[in-house]
Amino acid sequence: MGVRRREFCRPARADRAGQLAVDRTAATSPQVIFDLSEHLCYDGVVEAERATPTARRVSRGLPKASRDSYSQGGPMEPRIVFHDAFTVLGVQERVNNSDPQFYHTLWMERYMPHDEQVKPLSTDKAYYSVYFALDQQEYCLDGMAVAADAVAPEGLVLRQVAAGRYAAFDCTVNTIGQTWQAIFDEWLPRSAFEIPPDASSFEYYAPNTETGDSPVMIYLPIKDKAL
Repeated sequence: MGVRRREFCRPARADRAGQLAVDRTAATSPQVIFDLSEHLCYDGVVEAERATPTARRVSRGLPKASRDSYSQGGPMEPRIVFHDAFTVLGVQERVNNSDPQFYHTLWMERYMPHDEQVKPLSTDKAYYSVYFALDQQEYCLDGMAVAADAVAPEGLVLRQVAAGRYAAFDCTVNTIGQTWQAIFDEWLPRSAFEIPPDASSFEYYAPNTETGDSPVMIYLPIKDKAL
């Protein structure tokens, strides 16, 4: 994701947890808002819905105990996989870490008006968030996987995610933020891998993601560390 990967990933991904849980599941599952407010130590439902800034979320919502262990309570042990190239159709925006509503706006106001156009083209009915660098800036693309020869309707963009080796981390909607935090604070420095320049990472949301406990997969591009 470019030269500023660590600086970008740690605050943005932690901040994303609350907004994804609210935006992608709470519309059909109100219970997840209450669950999220308790899980991230918010001061109630209203605060959870507003997706509070990173500093507060990291200090209150991500206690060291949860950062030092995986979301299921054990050591962080991702699967090392080869993922084929695929194409995502959706909306993209330059990441603005100073805006606590960035991901809410990207998902609800930018992507959702196009959702009915995208769904019929989806190859797997899952949603993706793809993180990448463009002109030395960090971008996020929200959308669905489509055929490589798909044509983007007006207002949407196509982006191919390259084939390659990835570390695949299991988590849930509720634990996206703390999992990203643990990846960069704990797992990556101790691993035998580093992140290839300009590679894309992505989150995979299975069809029927409806609660805070719904599974999410985080795919981090990797290569062997230089000796």
